[in-house]
Amino acid sequence: MMNVMGKEDDDDDALLTAKNNDDDASMKSLVKSLFEGVLRVNPHDPSEAYVSVSFLPVDVKFRLFHDNNDDHQDEDVKKKKKIFAVDQDKILFTLESPIEWLRQELREKSEAKSRRERRPGSTSGRQQRRGTTSGTTSLVEMMEKCSIRGSEESVKRFENLYKSCVRGTEEEVQKAYEGACRFFSSNSSNSNGSGSNKNNGDGIEEIELLRPIGTVVKIIEPSPKRTRLVGYIVDEKRNNTNSNTNSKNKSKKSFRLKPTDSRMPTCDIDASLSELKDLENVPENVIVFASMIDTDGTAKGALSRACSVERIIGPSDSIETHTAKIILENDIKDEPFTDEVLACLPKEWNDDNGIELENEDEKEPARKDFRSDIGTCTIDPETARDLDDSLFATRIDKNTIRVCVHIADVSHFVQPNTALDEEALIRATSNYLCDRVVPMLPRLLSEIACSLNPGVDRYAMSCEWIIRESDGKILEEWFGRSVMRSRAKLSYGDAQRMLDAFDASMTDEAIVNVEKEKVSGEGKIEQSSKDNVLLEVVKSVRLLQSVAKTLRENRVENGSVRLDQAKIGFEIDQETKLPKRAFQYELRESNRVIEDLMLLANRRVAKRIADYFPNVALLRLHPPPNEKKMFELREFAQANGLNDFDCSTSGALHRSLERLRETVRRTDETMNNGGVNAIYEIINLLATKPMQLAQYFCTGQLPEEESWRHYALAFDRYTHFTSPIRRYPDILVHRLLRASLVVEEQEKNKKKQKNKMMSFFSKKKSSDDVVVKKSNKLVDYLLPTSTSSCIQIATQCNIKKASAKVAQDEHSFVYFCYHLARNPTVTLAIARIVGRKHLACFLPEFGFEVKVEIGNKRHLTTKQSAGTPNPTMVSIEFEASSESANEAAQKLIELGENGSEKDKHADEDETENEEEGKQNSVSWIERTKLLKKARGLSGAFLNLTKLEEERVLMALSSDSTEKIISKDAVGALPMRIRPADQVLVVLTGKFGEKKPEIVANLVINNPLFA
Repeated sequence: MMNVMGKEDDDDDALLTAKNNDDDASMKSLVKSLFEGVLRVNPHDPSEAYVSVSFLPVDVKFRLFHDNNDDHQDEDVKKKKKIFAVDQDKILFTLESPIEWLRQELREKSEAKSRRERRPGSTSGRQQRRGTTSGTTSLVEMMEKCSIRGSEESVKRFENLYKSCVRGTEEEVQKAYEGACRFFSSNSSNSNGSGSNKNNGDGIEEIELLRPIGTVVKIIEPSPKRTRLVGYIVDEKRNNTNSNTNSKNKSKKSFRLKPTDSRMPTCDIDASLSELKDLENVPENVIVFASMIDTDGTAKGALSRACSVERIIGPSDSIETHTAKIILENDIKDEPFTDEVLACLPKEWNDDNGIELENEDEKEPARKDFRSDIGTCTIDPETARDLDDSLFATRIDKNTIRVCVHIADVSHFVQPNTALDEEALIRATSNYLCDRVVPMLPRLLSEIACSLNPGVDRYAMSCEWIIRESDGKILEEWFGRSVMRSRAKLSYGDAQRMLDAFDASMTDEAIVNVEKEKVSGEGKIEQSSKDNVLLEVVKSVRLLQSVAKTLRENRVENGSVRLDQAKIGFEIDQETKLPKRAFQYELRESNRVIEDLMLLANRRVAKRIADYFPNVALLRLHPPPNEKKMFELREFAQANGLNDFDCSTSGALHRSLERLRETVRRTDETMNNGGVNAIYEIINLLATKPMQLAQYFCTGQLPEEESWRHYALAFDRYTHFTSPIRRYPDILVHRLLRASLVVEEQEKNKKKQKNKMMSFFSKKKSSDDVVVKKSNKLVDYLLPTSTSSCIQIATQCNIKKASAKVAQDEHSFVYFCYHLARNPTVTLAIARIVGRKHLACFLPEFGFEVKVEIGNKRHLTTKQSAGTPNPTMVSIEFEASSESANEAAQKLIELGENGSEKDKHADEDETENEEEGKQNSVSWIERTKLLKKARGLSGAFLNLTKLEEERVLMALSSDSTEKIISKDAVGALPMRIRPADQVLVVLTGKFGEKKPEIVANLVINNPLFA
């Protein structure tokens, strides 16, 4: 889910400033100082944008300027050429002088200090900002304005070091800029990367890592978002001031597109070039699809502010409209497969015919037959239909276990350079939304021919290991193509029941007696000798858990870190496709068993393909976390008394979190889920924020193997091999593995041939050499054509995977808003940031943050100590309302009590006289007037609707069938809220307006309510 903290700007028209570098000579002189990157606009503040650069510990920041704010821009900014850049544009940029970085950092600190100290009647924020941006103010003076003392010598050394332009070789320039970032860091010796500042005497705690400032020079590749704008049509009248224009045309109506994505700018609609006509009659709540165009309308996605509206998507109060919007915005290809693609599929498929074991291609090693492993099973979500993987384990002796991981052999059906292969790469991944799956492959493959369904033979790519149970060491290893047969389709719930039974020391036979009614039916288990099959499956699951636990312990010991956040699941009505219920999706031991074994397969395959094909292997890396955000994590931990909190490496971070988790476990009962538990939840959240996205990459692209590492898993090499039905990278990895098997086989044959040949024949071409040459053609067929081709595949897969994640999160958010609009939900929240107007609160139950408004609420007043850089407390008090409002509330409460009795008796006794009926009528009219006068005061809790209040009372009731929340969690005025304090909130959703939204309100007792 999304983090909702941060400010939003009403006008998204963003322009990036850049120097005019049209002159070729000046461009050549800047070659060493030019950098490339993809622009990321801050969704909460569209005036900011960032680019990640590999050699810098902090993202480069770009200032965005709105076209209607030119009067307030500095003169040097106005002189720069404006380049219309948007989110996800690939840009060419320069870095400003490090002295300007420091100056900008101090400006921002000074502005923040002014805002904190501002009192009513003081100078406006804009005037103050003008005063702090003067280029003539010395850095030392700016430090003093920010109350940063004792830094004069460090600043002077910094100015002397960076007063001239950064020059030198590419490596020297990069190290110089990195050194500038780290110059004031007091923890530079613990920083990631090289080139860190060794002289910690320059450390300034208030700065730590200096943020680089960049300037856009050119847009290299326009953002794909330019061709898929989604938003609302806004009409406005612009007065034409040209005196020569006919008076009838002086007032001309024009239209603009306001995107739903806050990172994209508002665009001017060219009505003459729009496919959708009659824009004037499009309702305000209708979402439309548009594309940026050139003024002549020929180029979609052009570098201009103009756009054409192509079609209507639908009204904003429809979930189907928002689903279509998400699919369009994220460029998900949700359309039928073409005839050309379908022609690549098997002509007929009948599971009753079985699968031939004969080697259909003599150029590849023969398939191994695993169909005699009776305990082979799949373990997936209950509703899964694309079953990629199955597992099996059997004991060889007291300390040795044979483990098999079988993965659907999709590469057997998806041949390289076919229409099916090209389509799979275009889609790159299946997209999982709340109510549907948009598949990467046609259903015949994804749900039938490739899916490892129970009771049918399937082609697979298999990993077989002999593992020592005590320490997880791999004693023997085999990879290859295979034929296998899954015997049971278990859900995670089925497997978890078995694992729980193991913990309860039940025998395998006893578990079978319990489970045979639950794991039954043709779709769940092979019907022949069902009890025997289930017994073998139970035995296999028991051994799989044993191996998985050992693997997990080894991984953690080697430095792996796991950061789990709660996820939301939905029960969907199959007819309406609307959410019936929202719940927290729980990751259990059964999930982790599968994860550990898949990680083993992915890791071992990664090592093999990188060893065999170091220039074209497709692996997956996870870069180290953002250092600035890791510093904020460490700072928060230390501020809350956790002085031993270490996050210098992934392993150290894991150990610190585990220590805190253990403290939570020991103190859970005595602390009543407060204090330390809240600190743990916030630290766990903050630990996720610095993490960067994992990326696919081609090994030939990064020759330094150190850069291949996966930070979170602490693996030297890692790839994706285990989900080829839903991920294209896995298909390519399967081909790489097959190619390695061919090479391995030919090397074995070559050695055998050499041993047999006499020295006389060793100088001549043998018949085996001809076979090797043919085999090499097969290897070339299976591999990417070149390193650059592999890089292009990795890039496409990264883009599509990121889009799929965004789409999934956005769709869950829409569904949750829809659900909350009809079912307000009460939950505990933990304050992370406390402000006078808002709180940033983390919801452990749902795994995301909400913004809780407190500053503009009726009957409440808030106070916060001025001048504090990081506010440590906000107080909320009851605001004395007008006497009439208080009297109305008191009388309403009395009427509510007495009136309910009258209404009850009136229902029971139909012979009530007419006069009493009139009194009831008067009470109803009076109650209506009082409600209006005492709005927000009429119930047991302040500022809640009747429905919200009912849900709160239900959650506090001991008779509640759902979660029970202690009455002590309800706020009582006056309140004092500090970071890590728990508060009770009620969540409601806004759905049907232009943008779905989650609204969180504090639950506070009404002091007037008896």
